[in-house]
Amino acid sequence: MELRQQLDIQQIALNSAEVLPKFAYRRNSPVYPLVCSVNHTICCLNSQHLQPIPVLLERIKRFMDEHPDLSGAESYYSSVSAYIADVERYLVENDV
Repeated sequence: MELRQQLDIQQIALNSAEVLPKFAYRRNSPVYPLVCSVNHTICCLNSQHLQPIPVLLERIKRFMDEHPDLSGAESYYSSVSAYIADVERYLVENDV
């Protein structure tokens, strides 16, 4: 499967009810900043505005490092980790 197709599948999964932590879109949710950064990355990829993505990836990694044990977010964290690895590979392949 082509990397871009893999990213599309991951993007759908990252916003699915099965993967998203409960109350992920509520601003007072502890995981809200992470979800926002991931979704900003998705938007930048889909619009081919790739330059901001490295900054967003660092923000995502920092959040996950600083909040490693958020209850109920284990599946999301796992999915995000796989996604950012593929995004980094996509950026390298596209000279960003």
